[in-house]
Amino acid sequence: MVRDRVWLEGSDERKLSVYFTLYETLTKLFVLMAPIAPHLSEYLYRKMTKNRSVHLASWPLANEALISETLEEQMKLVREITEKVIAARQKAKIKLRWPISRVIIASDTNLNLEDFEPIILKMCNAKKISYEKVEEKLVIKPNFKTLGPKAKDKIKLIFKEISAIKPEKIQEILEKDGKIEIAGVVITKEDLIFKKEIPEHLVAEEFSKGVIYIDSKLDSKLISEAMSREIIRRIQEMRKELNLHETQKIKAFVQCSSEFRGYILENKEFIEKETRSCIEFGEGGDFIKDWQINSEKVRIGIQVAF
Repeated sequence: MVRDRVWLEGSDERKLSVYFTLYETLTKLFVLMAPIAPHLSEYLYRKMTKNRSVHLASWPLANEALISETLEEQMKLVREITEKVIAARQKAKIKLRWPISRVIIASDTNLNLEDFEPIILKMCNAKKISYEKVEEKLVIKPNFKTLGPKAKDKIKLIFKEISAIKPEKIQEILEKDGKIEIAGVVITKEDLIFKKEIPEHLVAEEFSKGVIYIDSKLDSKLISEAMSREIIRRIQEMRKELNLHETQKIKAFVQCSSEFRGYILENKEFIEKETRSCIEFGEGGDFIKDWQINSEKVRIGIQVAF
């Protein structure tokens, strides 16, 4: 959540506010740790503050004027929504580093989350949040346990005729008359299963205030960004293997297909910023690794000094 602000150049206020918050939080945490982890807390406290000893520090006191129960409840809801989006992503088999187009929040309650939307979008790696009800489609499926013995070899014919009638109409007739005759077979409510389904590209997860949906459909732009994040991950892993300082500039040489090259070119500036690199295509580099990214074979070479 704070990495982008920490990487800002110069004495930017946003960066300084992160440093201040981390310093205040961690130094007070070390004091609270002192009774149960005296040696570790002493080392960390002295390293961070340059003060004599954590055991000489005053015990932190809560400033009740800064406590907001409303804010805490809203953040609790934000965390719940994020967890449900991640669960929906797992259902849809979409990695968290791959962006999704939107998160839909369906709730009868006014959640007042407008101020928290940037946090939700970042944590969920989504482009948009919308608040709306999702239209469910009524579908009919056979209950083979009761319909099978009755219909025998006519089941296909029955469902061919059923498909030409609106499910709501069939449900209405069965509610009213208790039966309907189709293809010469008398069908009762027990013979059919009525089920409401959401559009195929949506994946749902229930939460305390309603239902969360994610749009699992990835267009070419989202796929392009997803592939750029895959490249970033590989370059970062190679940087880690080389034990490079995070500010160390490198050259990254990439060999890949023309399609994958297009993904890199569309996101070149973003990739270079995230990996502190200069991207070039073709052979090169002192440290070279082959990667399998989905169905794509990609070779990356890293040159440290240039």
